[in-house]
Amino acid sequence: MDRLRVITITYTININPNVYFKNMTVLDKALLDILVCPVSKKPLEYDKETNELVSAEAGLAYPVKDGIPVMLPEEARKL
Repeated sequence: MDRLRVITITYTININPNVYFKNMTVLDKALLDILVCPVSKKPLEYDKETNELVSAEAGLAYPVKDGIPVMLPEEARKL
C-alpha cells in the first residue's frame, strides 16, 4: 500500500516593515487615472496629506487603506 508523505517547508524572509508598508500605501498613478467617483462618475484627485481620493463634485473623500481605495459612499468622509 502506498503511503502519503506530507512535507512541510518553513523559511524566513527578512523584510524591512518600513519599506514594505510604505510601498503598500502608495497609490498607483495608473489606478488613479481609471478610477471615478461612484456617485458623480467624475475623476478623483488624490490628497497625499489625508491619503484620500477626493470628489469635489460629490463633496466626498474616499479613504485609501493599505494602498487600496475604499470606494464605498458610506465609507467616504463628507467635505
